[in-house]
Amino acid sequence: MRFIPRFILCVAMLGATVSFAQQNDQTLLTVGDEKIPASEFVRIFLKNNQASKAIDSKSIEEYLNLFINFKLKVSEARSAGLDTTASFRNELAGYRQQLSRPYMVDKETEQRLIEEAYERIKYDVNASHILISVPEQADYSDTLKLYEKAIAIRNRIAAGEPFEEVAKATSDDHSVIQNKGTLGYFSAFQMVYPFESAVYKLKVGELSMPVRTRFGYHIVRLNDKRPAKGQVKVSHIMIAVAKDANPEQQELAKNKIKDIYKQVVNNEDFGQLATQFSQDPGSSKNKGELPWFGTGNLVPEFEQVAFGFERDGQVSEPFQSVYGWHIIKRLGRKEVGTFDEMLSEIKKRLSTDMRSVISIEKMVEKIKKENNFKEDTLNLFSVIALIDSSVYSGKWQLPTLKENNVLFSISNQKHDQLEFCKYLVQYQKKPVYGSFYSLVKRAYAEWVNKTVYSYQESILDQQYPDFKNLMQEYHDGILLFNISDINVWAKASNDSIGLLKFYESKKENYRWGERVHYAIYTCTDEKQLAKAMKMVISRKTKGLKPEDIISKLNKGGLPLVQLKYLVANPDDKDIIDSKTWTKGLSPIFDNSGVKSFKELIEITSGDIKNLSDCKGQAISDYQQLLEEQWLKSLHEKYPVVINKEVFNQLIDSFVKK
Repeated sequence: MRFIPRFILCVAMLGATVSFAQQNDQTLLTVGDEKIPASEFVRIFLKNNQASKAIDSKSIEEYLNLFINFKLKVSEARSAGLDTTASFRNELAGYRQQLSRPYMVDKETEQRLIEEAYERIKYDVNASHILISVPEQADYSDTLKLYEKAIAIRNRIAAGEPFEEVAKATSDDHSVIQNKGTLGYFSAFQMVYPFESAVYKLKVGELSMPVRTRFGYHIVRLNDKRPAKGQVKVSHIMIAVAKDANPEQQELAKNKIKDIYKQVVNNEDFGQLATQFSQDPGSSKNKGELPWFGTGNLVPEFEQVAFGFERDGQVSEPFQSVYGWHIIKRLGRKEVGTFDEMLSEIKKRLSTDMRSVISIEKMVEKIKKENNFKEDTLNLFSVIALIDSSVYSGKWQLPTLKENNVLFSISNQKHDQLEFCKYLVQYQKKPVYGSFYSLVKRAYAEWVNKTVYSYQESILDQQYPDFKNLMQEYHDGILLFNISDINVWAKASNDSIGLLKFYESKKENYRWGERVHYAIYTCTDEKQLAKAMKMVISRKTKGLKPEDIISKLNKGGLPLVQLKYLVANPDDKDIIDSKTWTKGLSPIFDNSGVKSFKELIEITSGDIKNLSDCKGQAISDYQQLLEEQWLKSLHEKYPVVINKEVFNQLIDSFVKK
């Protein structure tokens, strides 16, 4: 989220309020034409002073000044029309969508789903399934036939035929050829919700009735259920083996992983080996490290080894999976946390899982009951009569209605046939199937739910004062950011002429502390460098500059001596001991065959910095100046009147509290 000043964007509400503001919500101040009630100031003040142990009149007065400045800037933003731009409306709509989510779910259903998910997370389940695909275009009669097919397949297994053999003969899941229908171990959130629920409700060895998911009908058998193994974190090295690799290529990969393993055994750094040799592009860049994972996330061969370690730091011998050869090193292991520890993660996963729809559907039912929802589905038949085959190709056009009857109403809003027909024009753009009747019924149900849900979102401000206040804060916060960026932040950064002028007028404020100026002489030949050192020792008595010495030394065709001037702080590691150098010269030191020594030139303090050396601080100070000038002009443009009587009463109520 973009930066919005803390004093206007505190989300948590403080339960306590000042009784004065509740009982006598008079105008506290006027900014231009806007009258601001005491309650608004109190609410925002309390939000941003929750940690304060004591509130006195001085802190309230200081905060009032901040609040006034904020209101002045927002008034200017509105005057400039920033609240009417498309970018502003889109950004605020995005925030509203995020902030409304907690209000748009059925709390009881959500809590039940959270508790259910946690109980499931505590166990890993191993299941097998047979899939009977149901095409999206299937109508009721076709769906019934496929259900009857699923029942017939289930009856064969119940009568004693081996599950695996029946699966190979009947399942539409293409992986059945390799796994005979066995899915291995998994946990909550790893399968579609109806499938997951069916598995967790079974007893070990039990066979389910056909379970419908978006893929079709499933016949499920629970093979095993065990306490969850938690999560493990590993680093790994992989040598890939293609599925169609010939014996020679397979042997080459095997020998390569063995060679790497020898280096691991010889205590070479595992992470560096992974970076150098691993053919897993996703993890090799990160020293072979994989994210934390649990049961069912990776292939069984990999998981078996990863969860088989007894302690962190253990390394496996090379082993093979369907992807190639691996070596694994365990980095960490953690068990399933407590409910409170897992709550945040479960909520996050729930929000992106299809089971969240259940909570929304419950909420829609609740909204209907609370807002006098009424419908007349007989009027839907008039719409069905207007549908033709062009709808299947997405070319059906909005018809001319002889009548426009109401299909449903909620509260005081009525939604008619024409509105629904407009929705159908958009609905047909995605794949549609079935009879005209079933198609229209599905579209109608979706339209009603979306409309009812949108209605509830639209009245949140009326139902929940805290939501209304929060939206106002985001509204004003975005305006504050945008207007401040225009008049202060971006202006200071982009106005190079103004910044230079400001720097010239204030450059006395930008000075260096103590700095060491030194030269470094470098050469590949130590004798030549020693000669340079002797000349440097005597250069001052002869009136020579370092450049003069370099010029003399480099005339004879011997290895060149190079000179470089540097400046550093006294505590820099390169010159930290410069005060102990004999005659201002460091000893000669060797760096990979290149010899060098340093000469202390001078120590200065208080030099004025160039603009390039203090640009960040100069921009910040320039912004402060622009801010002060801007606020002065705003006070002149929007007169501020404080109701002293109300403010004094407010202070008294705070201090007494």
